[in-house]
Amino acid sequence: AKVWWVLIGTNDFGARGCSEEVVLMGILRVVEEIRLRRPNDTIVINGILPRTSMPDGRLEGKLSHEQRHFHHLWPSIQVVNKELKRFADKHSDIHYFDASNLFLTQLSNEHYTRDEKIIPTELMSDHHHPTSLGHEIWGKAIVDKVIEL
Repeated sequence: AKVWWVLIGTNDFGARGCSEEVVLMGILRVVEEIRLRRPNDTIVINGILPRTSMPDGRLEGKLSHEQRHFHHLWPSIQVVNKELKRFADKHSDIHYFDASNLFLTQLSNEHYTRDEKIIPTELMSDHHHPTSLGHEIWGKAIVDKVIEL
């Protein structure tokens, strides 16, 4: 048996402007096709990675007048990822892998922590695609997950 690692959907949000429902349906359709063609294999659905169009890496927060053309993708990504996890939890041959926290950080010091999460440029220089360091961290987590299976 093989392990299929599925990571799709982010471009549907960004370039195509698809709704959460359409992105979810597209991912699940691919997963179902793999199950149909390879019923003895294991499928891991990698949650959609965090991304933002905000130049400072913020995932959420109030937009200034100059930033009004940006939009926050993170809330929609979270909705889809939650549904992907729910779907995987219902099937013994499907696993969900959430890599979001590998790419997120919070601003803090010893006295204060902001709730707002950001994508550091060291992990995603364009706040969308992992850097070599981001890939290294993510890759190690993937190997750990595959070993766990």
